[in-house]
Formats: sequence, C-alpha cells, structure tokens
Amino acid sequence: MCLATAYWAGLDGIVFGAEVADSKKYGGFDDGFIFEEFAKLPSNRSISQTQLLRDEAVKVWKEYANLSGNVAY
Repeated sequence: MCLATAYWAGLDGIVFGAEVADSKKYGGFDDGFIFEEFAKLPSNRSISQTQLLRDEAVKVWKEYANLSGNVAY
C-alpha cells in the first residue's frame, strides 16, 4: 500500500535504509513472500480475492471524477 501511494502521489523517489532481508535477520519479519505474491496472478495467490459490488464501487470513482479540484486530472 505504501509503494502504491508513492506512485499515486507522483513522488520523484524513495529513500530507504534497511532492506527486506534486514527485517528478517534482525526483526524476525520475513516480507519476501509478500513480494513473491505480488508477482503472481491474483488467481494464483495464497489469499483468495473475490470481486463484489463493482458497479457500486465504480459509482464512487465516477463521483470523485466529477469533483472540481480532484487530484486525478
């Protein structure tokens, strides 16, 4: 989510110190599998994904698109 937000915000770059391997080695957090999951097709991921109520969700986006001063355009 943070990476997606950085792209949406139009940032020029991201500065970081520790790497994924560091979080595992020193903190016991193994995030490597998350990056592997992102690379898979949604139908092949370990957590199932089900789309519901698309028309209702798109309605919200359409309302946003019609707002003056939104950041999309």
